[in-house]
Amino acid sequence: MKRSRDKRESEPTSMADRVSRPRNQLSSNQDGQEALVALEQQTSTSHPTTAVTRREITVTFVTNSGCHYCHEAALLLEDLAPRFPILVEEVLLTSPRGGDIAVKFRIPFPPVILLDGDYHAHGRISERKLTKALTRLVEAQ
Repeated sequence: MKRSRDKRESEPTSMADRVSRPRNQLSSNQDGQEALVALEQQTSTSHPTTAVTRREITVTFVTNSGCHYCHEAALLLEDLAPRFPILVEEVLLTSPRGGDIAVKFRIPFPPVILLDGDYHAHGRISERKLTKALTRLVEAQ
């Protein structure tokens, strides 16, 4: 039991920590040369040019406590993180920045998703629509 608790304590605590981890992150049990070889193999099997030059897409995620749509959107972003180079910035609606975003885009309720600063959606977030938008942004790079 103690081992399970320790594992949970080492897990990231915020949405941004969980989603913005590098996809090719190596486990801590690999050392020096093995880690280097594993990273080179992962990079060479993916698209060589995009693995090096691909920039992260900034996903601004405006959320509020007690919001069930926010929870669903957070899970969706966690699912999409391994497939797309995204960096999630979680912003509380009650913060000054969250309020500014809500006023600027005339958002009545959270969650709000901005992709590289541009409005994408609010409320119930469509997985299909978000996937298409992220795919377009990745292909445009």
